[in-house]
Formats: sequence, structure tokens, C-alpha cells
Amino acid sequence: MLIVRQTYKDKTTDKRANIKIELLEPSDQSELISRQQFNQYLNASMGFVKGTVETFNQWVAIFMKDHMNALPLGDQSYFQAAGGDPEIQYHHGYYSFAEDECLVIKTKVPKCSYWNFQLENHWMESLDYRHHKIHLNNFSAELEDEQLVIHVTHSPMDLKNNLITCGHSSGAMLLRWVGAKESITPETKLIKLDELNDEN
Repeated sequence: MLIVRQTYKDKTTDKRANIKIELLEPSDQSELISRQQFNQYLNASMGFVKGTVETFNQWVAIFMKDHMNALPLGDQSYFQAAGGDPEIQYHHGYYSFAEDECLVIKTKVPKCSYWNFQLENHWMESLDYRHHKIHLNNFSAELEDEQLVIHVTHSPMDLKNNLITCGHSSGAMLLRWVGAKESITPETKLIKLDELNDEN
């Protein structure tokens, strides 16, 4: 299996990588696989799918229990064992709040090559970034004196760095610091919408 990950500043305008794979030793012969081999390969594929689902189920259960409306650093070896990049600090969390509330995330931004924050559904799939504001990075966010404030709401609001949950009352969320030399854990707080002006 080969996986290629491309980092975008702005996915709507950045050019996508053009990658080609060349077979160095081509052959006109195509070997038929036996029924036993087919069953073996199919079972291996099923095992991969099952293992992936179980891994994300385990992660989400931990986030719901220990990372509710928070973004702690967590055990990085746990994420790296599942294919995570050792150059990335993963701050996983889980959000759940009422329609009349806002999840406010405040943090200093460390010196790093790249960072991003995204909202996800319960299965840790990114929400609809094509049509809704569900993520920020170091090219799209508004900062004040290296301080980042994100306002997560269920509906769009006139707030700085406002992200919306796209109809999901709860789900996972992820902050990545890429190549950061220091570890910074964001502060999070639930605030009633009618109290936002007093808090910000």
C-alpha cells in the first residue's frame, strides 16, 4: 500500500500534486491467482477494514471520556503506531455542546512549519470543507500577537475564526502542530452565545 499526503494552504486554489508511478520491470504475463490466494487476499482486506474501524472506535471512546470539549496532547506514541508522523503533535478532542453555546479555543501558536485545526464527525472524518468553514491553518486564521482564538458554533456567526459543526451536535476535532519544538495545549471553554461579548 502506498499513501501520499499533500499539505495545502488553501485547497480551493492550491495546485494538486501530479504523481506518476512507473513499473520498472513490466511484463506481458499476468499470473492468475488461485481460489486459495483470492480468499487470502480478501480476508486480509477485510482484516484491514475491521482493524481501522476498531482503531477509530477505540480512539473516539477515549476522546469522549477524557478529551470532552478539550484538546490535550495525549499519548503521541499511540497515534504514531497507527501511522502518525513523528514530526506532528496531535491534539485530539471531542466536542459536544448546545445550540446556544460556543466552544472557544484559545492558544499561543508555537513556531512551526505548519499547523491546522479541523472539525470532524464521530468517525473522525473531516466535515464538509467544500461548502462550510470547518478548518483553519496558519495561512487562513486571524491571529493577534501569536494568539489564536477559534469560535466553534453550530450555525455561522460574525465571530473571528468562526467554524461550524455542519449540523453535528457532537464529533471529534483535531489540532496539529507540525515541526514545533515546544508543546502547547490550548485552553477551551464553553460560553453561552449571549455572553460572548462579555468574554471576548
